[in-house]
Amino acid sequence: MNNTNGGMILFWHVPKTGGSTLRRRYAGGWHRKKGLHTNVIGSIDMGLRKKHYVPKKKRLEAKYLTASSSNNNNDTLFWKIHGGPSLSTINVDIRHWRSLAKSNNKTFFAFTIVRDGPAAAISYFNFYCQQPICNNTVFGPHTFTNSEAGLLQTVATWRNYQSRILFHGDYNGTEWYGPNRQISETESHLLYEESELDWIGTTETLSSMTIPLLDYLATGNSNFVSPRPIQNEKVAATTTTTTTKMNISMEDTKYFLEENTKLDHILWQRARNDFSWNKTSPSIIQTRCLAAI
Repeated sequence: MNNTNGGMILFWHVPKTGGSTLRRRYAGGWHRKKGLHTNVIGSIDMGLRKKHYVPKKKRLEAKYLTASSSNNNNDTLFWKIHGGPSLSTINVDIRHWRSLAKSNNKTFFAFTIVRDGPAAAISYFNFYCQQPICNNTVFGPHTFTNSEAGLLQTVATWRNYQSRILFHGDYNGTEWYGPNRQISETESHLLYEESELDWIGTTETLSSMTIPLLDYLATGNSNFVSPRPIQNEKVAATTTTTTTKMNISMEDTKYFLEENTKLDHILWQRARNDFSWNKTSPSIIQTRCLAAI
């Protein structure tokens, strides 16, 4: 991987896993073009639709992964996709982009972040239901409360939602959370085994592992010391006037959560076991097999 000739870092963002922290650091937030690194350009897509994805990916790959004389910049694109194609679709593009990068001596790196199932489900629920009484279309047309009862009522939405988004994609919020958008254990296993992602990080190790790795990719310096401290963005707290949070207290609710986030927990546990990076050997990422970046 070349850290000086520019390229692309692709971030497939699953909600409530730390995406806002990464967006602020590398894409500069919603309005600024520059984040922490002056050579990293941010592009953020919320709800990327099928008809928009194909032309955009062609424009970006031409600009950042080719060595044409009309494109002499050495910038690296940090492309954050929140809501878009499934991993099976992106796998095809990742193989193509990795080949382009190799041919043109460019950086290419694709990753996502996952979170332990129960914690992710609660965070997801709280994000959309901060008020005591909730009526949010993400959870369907029903009115419910920010409570354990409300959590149980909305199980069809948050059940293994990370695995489902990665497997089915998320072009339209109403398309993926219904009964026809569930995912089996076999499908979840194949999703993981067939992934072309270079890295699957976890929310719990975002600051200690994924962010230092991304800083290395941006600078080529494994001992990079950031002038900007890592800020964990608390987006939910800024989206409403109240900070009401639903807390789990009943043992049967905890068990219900665990049972309905089993596949997400397995995905998270496998990522914790299989992916690691140490700045003392920065050119090696430990995945299911040793892979040089």
